[in-house]
Amino acid sequence: MPNFQFNNLPDKNNSATESPESQKLAQQLENLKRSHSQLHQLKNLEIWALVSTMDDFIPGFWSRFMVNRQVAFKEFLEQKKTKGS
Repeated sequence: MPNFQFNNLPDKNNSATESPESQKLAQQLENLKRSHSQLHQLKNLEIWALVSTMDDFIPGFWSRFMVNRQVAFKEFLEQKKTKGS
């Protein structure tokens, strides 16, 4: 899960940051951060539910999937290495 870094708002001592527009913008940014976090939590829950369901239908599904993913990733890195040379 990516960890985004957001620039902090200017010091609260600045009178411009106390304007209604600045407060509204700060609230919108906070809402965006919260919704971004909730989206990632929801994606994690959906993936867990999918994996759990597939493991019920096909025992060992997740472990085989991860092995295949690792093999595919190694092949991808190898292809990228040979293209770059």
